[in-house]
Amino acid sequence: MKKRVGIKRIVSFCLTLVLVCGLVTVQSTAAALSDIKGHWAEEAIRSGVNAGYISGYQDGTFRPDNPVSRSEFSKMLNQALGLSNTVSISFSDIRSSDWCYSELQKAVSAGYIAGYTDGTFRPNQTITRQESALMLSRVVTLPASVSSSKVFADSSSIGDWARDGVDIIYTKGYMKGDGNNKFNPNAKMTRAQVAQVIYLLLKGENVVSDSTVSISSAVTRSNTLYANNVTVTDDTGSGAVTLRNSRVLGALTVNGGSMVTLYDTNVNYLAASKEDAAIYATGNSSVKETVVKNGVTLSESSLTGDGFQNVTLTGSSLASSTVKLSGTFDKLTVQSSTVINHSSGKIAAMNLTSKTNTVIQKGTITALTVDKAAAGTTISLAKGVSVGTATMNGLTTFYGEGTISTAVENVNGITYETQPGKITNNADKDQNGILQPTVVPSKGAGSVDPSATISLVFDEAIYNSSGNSVSNSYIENSVVELRRGSSSGTKVNFSAYVSGRTVTVTPDSELATGTTYYVVVKGGTLKNSAGQRNTEYTSYFGTKSASTTLSPTVSPSNASTGVAISSAITLTFHDVLFNSSGNTLTTSYVEGSVVELRRGSTSGALVSYTASISSDKKTITIRPDEDLATNTTYYVIVASSKLKNSDGATNPKVTSYFTTGTSTTLTPSVSPTNGRTSVSKTTSITLSFDEAIYEDVGVTLTASYIRNSVVELHKDSTTGESLAYTATISSNKRTITIKPNVALADDTTYYVVVNKGTLVNENGSSNGRFVSKFSTGKTVETDIVVSPEDKAVNVSAGSPITVTFGSPVYRSGYTTLKPSYVESTAIELRRGSTSGSKVDFTASVSNDGKTVTIQPYNDLELNTKYYVVVVSGTLEYEDGSNVGSFSSYFTTEDSNPLNIAVDTENDVSSTSAVFSVQSDVEGKLTVTYSGGGKTTTLVSNITTKANEARRFELSDLKAGTSYTIRATLVYNGLTYTKSQSFSTTSSSVTSTLKEMRLIADPDVYSIIDTATTTTSYTVYPTAAVGAKLTMLPTEDSVSSIEYKIGTSSSTPYIQLDRDSDGYYTISNLDFAKGETMTIQIKVTAENSSYTRTYTVKIICNY
Repeated sequence: MKKRVGIKRIVSFCLTLVLVCGLVTVQSTAAALSDIKGHWAEEAIRSGVNAGYISGYQDGTFRPDNPVSRSEFSKMLNQALGLSNTVSISFSDIRSSDWCYSELQKAVSAGYIAGYTDGTFRPNQTITRQESALMLSRVVTLPASVSSSKVFADSSSIGDWARDGVDIIYTKGYMKGDGNNKFNPNAKMTRAQVAQVIYLLLKGENVVSDSTVSISSAVTRSNTLYANNVTVTDDTGSGAVTLRNSRVLGALTVNGGSMVTLYDTNVNYLAASKEDAAIYATGNSSVKETVVKNGVTLSESSLTGDGFQNVTLTGSSLASSTVKLSGTFDKLTVQSSTVINHSSGKIAAMNLTSKTNTVIQKGTITALTVDKAAAGTTISLAKGVSVGTATMNGLTTFYGEGTISTAVENVNGITYETQPGKITNNADKDQNGILQPTVVPSKGAGSVDPSATISLVFDEAIYNSSGNSVSNSYIENSVVELRRGSSSGTKVNFSAYVSGRTVTVTPDSELATGTTYYVVVKGGTLKNSAGQRNTEYTSYFGTKSASTTLSPTVSPSNASTGVAISSAITLTFHDVLFNSSGNTLTTSYVEGSVVELRRGSTSGALVSYTASISSDKKTITIRPDEDLATNTTYYVIVASSKLKNSDGATNPKVTSYFTTGTSTTLTPSVSPTNGRTSVSKTTSITLSFDEAIYEDVGVTLTASYIRNSVVELHKDSTTGESLAYTATISSNKRTITIKPNVALADDTTYYVVVNKGTLVNENGSSNGRFVSKFSTGKTVETDIVVSPEDKAVNVSAGSPITVTFGSPVYRSGYTTLKPSYVESTAIELRRGSTSGSKVDFTASVSNDGKTVTIQPYNDLELNTKYYVVVVSGTLEYEDGSNVGSFSSYFTTEDSNPLNIAVDTENDVSSTSAVFSVQSDVEGKLTVTYSGGGKTTTLVSNITTKANEARRFELSDLKAGTSYTIRATLVYNGLTYTKSQSFSTTSSSVTSTLKEMRLIADPDVYSIIDTATTTTSYTVYPTAAVGAKLTMLPTEDSVSSIEYKIGTSSSTPYIQLDRDSDGYYTISNLDFAKGETMTIQIKVTAENSSYTRTYTVKIICNY
C-alpha cells in the first residue's frame, strides 16, 4: 500500500534543505582561512583542514565560534577516523535523501550514537559538551584507570547518562574544564572546540583506518584503534593473536589461529567461524555482539568489563560441533542445532528462536526460553545441568537427567525425561474430568497438515482398566478412536505408540484435505495410580484444504471486539510466501499490492500502515502508522492471487474485520502508587503488567532497551532532570523493576514515564503512554525509646512496657499497625536473653502510631532480666524504610509486697470466681479485672493495711473465658503491680460420644486413625458393599451431631437425625481402592455453646 506524504513533511523537507544549504562549507587550505590566526585552536583547525575532516566556508572564513550540530559532529568524527562500515538506520526524523544519512549509518555501525528514546536523532540540534564526550568515549581505547569528573565545580550538572563518558574523555585529556574549573556540560560545542577535541584524539590514539586489517601470524597488537574491520586469517594457523588495550569499531572476524585473546579491548561485532578456535576476554574487555558459526570456545577470566554481551549461535556447521563457554553470559540466542558445554559461571538468558536439536552438556542457566517459532525443538540436559526457569512458547521435548526448577508451559504437549521441580501450565485447557489428555493438534485447530501425527499427553501416569501397564494394542483396540466427520463418523485406522504419559497416534494413510476429524478417548478405559477411571473426552481438528492452503490466520480474529487501538495485525500462513511472480516477498509489495486496511467498511477510507515480514516468510505483520480510532470497525482485505507458495498455488481473497475498544492495552500498575507521598529515598519502582511484554513480537525485552527506550524517571516534572537507573525484568516477563543509581532527594516529586509504542504483548498490541508520580518525604526520625529504659533495675514485676518510635510505624507493606500484629510478629518480650523463652502479653497502639504498650499476661519473675525485642523487617516507617532490629533490657525488683490468691479448684466456676489481695505493707490499692472484652475496676486508690487480705467476689462471668486480675499498690513513692490470670470452667453439660461403630466388611474398610480421644470405635462385620458409621452419645444431653467429608473450612457440616435406639448414622461410605476418607464429626451439648469435634480416617483396602 502506498503511503500518503503530508504537506507538513514537504515543508519540513524544504526547511531542512535551506538549513543545510546555509551551512555549506568548501574545501580550502588552512592558509586561506582569514579568521583563525592567533585563535587558541589555530593549530587544531589547520591540522583538521589540511587532513580534510573539517573545512572552511565559501567566503574564506572558518567561523570558529559557530555551534556544531549533532549531524555535523558525526560527519567530522567519521571522516577523521576514516569510518566506512554502514548499517541500516530507522530514525524517524532522518530520510535516505538527507545529506547526513550515510554519515549516521556509519556512526550507528561504529556504536557511538543510538538516538533518543522517541526514535529521533535530532540532526540539527546543537551538540553539547557532555553529548560529544559520551560519543567520543565510545570510540577511543580505554585508559588503564579512570579519573573522576567530580573534580569540576559544576560536576553536579553532568548527567548521570553521560558521567562515565565524561570521566573517560577527561582522563584521556581530550576535554578539560575552563579557567573557573567548570566543565560546562550543557554548553554548546563550537567548531573550534570540535576541531581541538578531534585533533587531540588523533594525537592520542593510534588510529588504523584500513577497511580491513588482516592478521596472518601470531602477534600481539596493543594500543590500537581499528576504525573498521579486523580479520584473523587462515594463514595464522595455530598461532596465538592478542589485542591489548585496543578497540575495534567494526567486525573482528576469526578465520584462523588457535587462540585470540582480548585484553582490555572492546569489540563491536565478533564473527567466530573457525572450528576449534578459542577466544578469551579478560580485563576491561567487552564484545557487544558475537555470532558463532562453528564449534569454538568463548571464555571470560579475570574480567572487569562486560565480556561477551549478546552471543548468537547460528549455521548448519554447529550441528556437528561443540560450542564451549566459560564465564557469565547475559544473553545466548540459539538459532541452529548444536552442542553447548558451559563449564563455569552462568548463562543469564538462553533463547531458542528456531526449531533445533540442542544438547547442553554442562551449564547453569537462569532463564531458558523456547520461542513459538521454535516449536518441535528437542533439548537434552545432561546430568548436572541446572535450569532455573524454562518457558516454553512452542512444543518442546526435554531429554536427560539435568534439572529444571520451574517450567512454564504456554503450550500443551511439553514432555520431560526428568520432571521439573514445579510446572505452571498457562495453555488453554478444559479442566473438567479425570485423566483428560492434552491433544495435539489442539481442539478446534484448523488447516492441520494431512500427514500430521496426533499426540495425547496425560498429566499423570496411565494404566489400563485392570490397573496394569498400557500397551499399544490396548490403545488401538479399547481406548482411542479416530473418526471422520463426526464423533460417530467413519473410523480411521491408525497405529498407536505409548511412551510414558504420551500416546502418539499415526493414521495408516494420509488424512483427507478440508475434513474434520474427531479424537475420542473412551471413558472408563484408563486408570490413574489412585484407581480413578478416566472420563470420556473428545477433541477435533480440521485438515487444510488443497484450495485454501494460502488462507491466513488473522489476528485480531474475525469479528473480534474490544481490540486495543495500538494493536498490530498479523496474517499467519502455513507456507513460505512469494509474490505473484514467484520472487521474494517484500514489504513494499505487501503495502502496495497485497493487504488493505480500511475504516468502517470494505470500501471505507484506507488506513496507512507499515508492513514487516517474519524471517521464515510465513507471517505478515502490519502496524497502523497511527493509533486506530476507538469504538470503530476496521477491515483487513487480502487481495486474491497476489501470493504464491513454493508449489505455485495462489491465495484466495480474504476479508476479516474487528472493532476497537475504548482504551489502550498494556497499562501497568505501578509501585509506589500514583500520587503516593512520603516514599523512601531508596525506593525501587515496579511496573507490573497483566501479560508478558516484549520489545517486539518474539523479541525478548532487555534492560538496556528499557533504559534507552521504554521508561524515563524525571525529577519535578515529566520533562525535568532525567535520572539514571538500573533495570531488571521478572522471569515471567510481566514486571519491570527500576532502581535509581543514587538516593532520591528529600521532599521531591518524581515522574515515571513509559513511552508510547515501546512495548508489545505476544499478539503485537503495543502500549500507550503512561505517567505516574510519587513524592519523597522528609527524613524520618528512627530513634526508639523503651520504658523501662535500657538496663533499668528494680522494675515492678507487673508494670506495663512502652516502646516509643521517633516517627509513626506501620506493618510491613505500609498498612496500619494493629495490636494483634504486634503480639504475634513485630515485638517480642523474652526472659533472660534476646533468644530466651517468650513471654505472652497484650498490646495496644497509640492513635499517632508512635507508641506501643505491652502488658504481660502474668507478673514477671522477680530479680530477672527481660528483653524487649523489635523484630527486624516487620515494621516500616511512613517513607517505606524498614525499622531495623532493636533490643533493650531491664531487671525486675527483688521483691513485691503484693499477693493475689485465687483457688481455681474451689473458688472458680463457669460464671463466678472468688479471690483475695493482700499487701505486706500499708499503701493505696487499686484492683481491676479484665476479660470477655471489657475491664472493670473493683476498688480504686483505697487505703489497705499491712497484711490485710481483701476478698473479692466476681459474678456474671462467661463460661470457658480467660480473665486477668491486676492489683496496683503505691507505697513510699514506689508503685508495685501484681497480676494473676484464671479461666472460668466450661458448662457442666458436656457433649461426648459413648460409642462409635464402623459397620463394614473388615477386609475392605478399616479405621487407620482417629482423634476421638474419649471414645472407642469398633468395626462390625457386614456383607454390605459400602460402609456406614454409627455414633451413640453419652447419657449427657446432646442437642445435635453434624458431619462433613474432608477438612476444608469451606465445606458445610450436614446435620444427622437420631434414630429410635438413640444412634446417629452416616451411610453409603463407598470409595475406591487406596483412597482415604476423612470425616469430621461435631457434637454440640444441649443448652450450651460447648462443642467437641472428632476426626476419623477410613481407608479402602480392596
